[in-house]
Amino acid sequence: MEEKKKHKKVTFKQIKKSEDDIHVVDSATYYVKSETDPEREPYFVYNSINIGWTCDCMDFTMKMRDDGKNPYCKHIKKVIERISK
Repeated sequence: MEEKKKHKKVTFKQIKKSEDDIHVVDSATYYVKSETDPEREPYFVYNSINIGWTCDCMDFTMKMRDDGKNPYCKHIKKVIERISK
């Protein structure tokens, strides 16, 4: 029987102290630090199989569409730019 792969537990405190703006959890999950408020918890950016890129920032949430063609927020754009290098 195959064991499930466990993710390393990372706290927000560790992410906030990191020098990097983007913390990679796995190939679909990222935490992006706020550019304007360094004390804010990082934004959660995820590449979903069903609906594509999502972010928990207010800009993305307010612009979500029913047809699934959601415009990318700056956090998603930053992650896509990083992984396309």
